[in-house]
Amino acid sequence: MRTRSWVALASCILLLSFERADAGPTAISGDSAAGIYGTGSEQRSDADPDTRVEYKDKKYRFVFSLPASWKGYRTETGTWNAYVRETDPVQTEFGALITIVHPLWTQSSPRQDITILVFTVEQWGLVEQKRLVIGTQEAVPSELGRNAKYVFGLPYHFADGKTLGAEEVRRIVAGHPLLTY
Repeated sequence: MRTRSWVALASCILLLSFERADAGPTAISGDSAAGIYGTGSEQRSDADPDTRVEYKDKKYRFVFSLPASWKGYRTETGTWNAYVRETDPVQTEFGALITIVHPLWTQSSPRQDITILVFTVEQWGLVEQKRLVIGTQEAVPSELGRNAKYVFGLPYHFADGKTLGAEEVRRIVAGHPLLTY
């Protein structure tokens, strides 16, 4: 088990503890990965199932498609926490944080991770009302997709820096890689 303690989120660094997941990648091909992306209006952009690697999360019921260069990625899990504005006493909310780490990431040469915040539909309602405050900023995460129980979001300042691989991650996310089921 390896511990990392950092995640850029909403213009600040939140200290979160991650545990390395030993599950590794789950490859999905053909019709087993067929379905609807996000809110249901767009189809997946990666047509050739033999040239992609996919992370499948059975607990939250989604698949995240990655280019073949991410083969050998690892995942780390943690928890985000936030407070709900205008509650007395102060109400706190928690949710899962899943980080997909590039296989070439090292301590001496870190690369851009893909961080997915998992919200319940009710929590996402608070996000949309700008009542759920994650970190010290009031920035709202962007929605990657949703299913009947969960909404998947990206941190506010996701891949906006000069970290090695940030441009590649922006292209991956722009390709609508999340498929829910």
